Amino acid sequence: REKKKKLRNQIKIQIQMIGAKNEALSSNIIKGDDKQEQNQLSNIQLLNEIKVLKKEVSFLNNLNSRLGKQLKIQLSNNENINDMDFNYTRINELPYLEQLLMAYDEKIEIIELSLQNVYEDFREIQKKSEVIVEENNYLQDQLKKKCQEIQQLQIDGMPLQNMALNFQKLEREDLNERIILLTQEN
Repeated sequence: REKKKKLRNQIKIQIQMIGAKNEALSSNIIKGDDKQEQNQLSNIQLLNEIKVLKKEVSFLNNLNSRLGKQLKIQLSNNENINDMDFNYTRINELPYLEQLLMAYDEKIEIIELSLQNVYEDFREIQKKSEVIVEENNYLQDQLKKKCQEIQQLQIDGMPLQNMALNFQKLEREDLNERIILLTQEN
């Protein structure tokens, strides 16, 4: 019976709060009539909020009546049971909660460990991407230098023999760079 009273009191308090909100919103709408052109959008929002609150009030009233009926049925079925048979306060004692709290702690530790692993993986990927970007920038600079050298050779108009020697020189430098890069990778 005490539970029933508590539940009804909670529902009544919620209904009163919703009613107070409804009255406040209604008074805001009445005050807004003077500035109707400026507050038209806010009035529509307030009306929508009033509708939502009315739906919530009807839902809570319906819930109150259903729970009241269920409580009456349970009380009529359990008239012979002594209130001393049930000790609800023991449920909140530490021996009853200890296993539950330990399970929560284990789950939290597992989640924290997996989160640390994800952060470490992210840091490693970030470092690798920085190295790749630096290497890419270096290779782009080298490619630009080679292209400028080739363009300069074409502009200078060297004879074909000197041009062939210069291309061989450039190819040799390119091969040496590839050898250096391959040895670094290995």
